Amino acid sequence: MSPGALTMELVPEDSQMKAARIALNGTTPFDKPVDDRADRPRYFGLTAKDLRALPWPTWIVRDVIPSRSIGMMFGGPGSAKSFLAMDLAAHVTRGAPFYGHNTRQLPVTYVVQEGQTGFKQRVMAWETHHQIDLPDTLRFVMEPFSIASADCVQGLIEFIKHEDAGDGIIIIDTLHAAMIGLDENASRDMGIAIEMAKQLRDATGCTIIVCHHTGKDGTRGERGHSSLRAAMDFSIEVKRIGTKTRSWNANKVKDGADDDGDVPFCLTVVEVGRDDEGFAVTSCVALPQVKADDGPTVETTQTGRRIGGNQKIALNALADPLRKSNVSNVPGAPLGRPCLELDRAIQIVAPLLENVDQRRRNERASDAIRKLVESRIYGHQDGWIWKA
Repeated sequence: MSPGALTMELVPEDSQMKAARIALNGTTPFDKPVDDRADRPRYFGLTAKDLRALPWPTWIVRDVIPSRSIGMMFGGPGSAKSFLAMDLAAHVTRGAPFYGHNTRQLPVTYVVQEGQTGFKQRVMAWETHHQIDLPDTLRFVMEPFSIASADCVQGLIEFIKHEDAGDGIIIIDTLHAAMIGLDENASRDMGIAIEMAKQLRDATGCTIIVCHHTGKDGTRGERGHSSLRAAMDFSIEVKRIGTKTRSWNANKVKDGADDDGDVPFCLTVVEVGRDDEGFAVTSCVALPQVKADDGPTVETTQTGRRIGGNQKIALNALADPLRKSNVSNVPGAPLGRPCLELDRAIQIVAPLLENVDQRRRNERASDAIRKLVESRIYGHQDGWIWKA
């Protein structure tokens, strides 16, 4: 079966035609009476009024990942892109903020094509560190998958429909492993992979994220033919900085503000059990890393450090949740000191920043908490905060 044949079977109406039908109150040019005249126009144009009636674009991760899009997360060896992708999947399936960006709670299908034997440990490490059982709406597909195979693509579509996992995210890790029999440097072969990804998106309503490698020269971006980047709606570059720090950067966001700067994160080792010989079994978790940034401050606390209005709001908002938290003894925290997950703290503070544009509240809440850490009012390590 050719890729074109698969499109006709699985995608009878593309996304643009669906949008046009919505704009025209449920009709399309093909719903109109057939006009047998030879001069009948082949195409149908929308007016400005029709365009204004279209729904606004939506986001899966606000200002980073648009809904029903295709994008990539790429990085070199040791950049921890797969750990970051796992963290992204866990946050979206729970609807939790991802590095200060709001997310929509949606199902995630993670197609694991590299490192299958260690993925159990990765999932267990995330759950152990965050003390959260991930929901069943996060599914991992371990069987071999080729994006060049119509049978594989159709099989994945059928699985997603069976699990009612449409309109969510499909992560393919990695693109190279899923391009069996194709040359990623060839225009034709990369074009096939892109077209099949589009068919997967259109048939399921999902956003497609491919994890990909950089080339030999990491400064020149992702590996393979340049048509890949051109076809992407968004791109997230993951880099390793020194021995401990990594960062990610949304360096392309269609219809959004791309390249908003590097976002630092780190890996922390988590023990998930003991093997048959009694040795520790470990894996890693990607966690936000507080970065230094001197900003304006206006009010002095009992520590002698000056803080701003947003920090004062954060202090007041987090006092009770920290006091009532039943989580303690996280790495770096004093013994028995109640701790709160950083993402949860951002969720609590952001809605209270009424003087901040709603689209920037998560970012400003994160900044306020970071400055409280710098002022040594809070302690922070591995994605947790506590009263210092």
